[in-house]
Amino acid sequence: MPISNAIATAIIWFSMILRICMFARAMMSWFPGTRDGMLFNFLSAITEPFISPIRRLFAKSPLGGGMIDLSFIVALLLLTFLTPPLANWVRSLPF
Repeated sequence: MPISNAIATAIIWFSMILRICMFARAMMSWFPGTRDGMLFNFLSAITEPFISPIRRLFAKSPLGGGMIDLSFIVALLLLTFLTPPLANWVRSLPF
């Protein structure tokens, strides 16, 4: 297996694990008692580096400041739709 295939597979797995963590964090945020737990803090620490740049962009736009956190949805959609092209690009690299 060429190294590019291994890297592409790692990208796909990383994206899938990150999306699962984001989904779990979203589900836990609906229940007030879970926000103080260690698991929620762990999931927040993992997912926040991917959400906060998008959140900052939305804060500067007219869409920011609403009751629904659109940055979370956008981050999830970006991960979902950009992972396959990125993995295919990595597979096409000559190493």
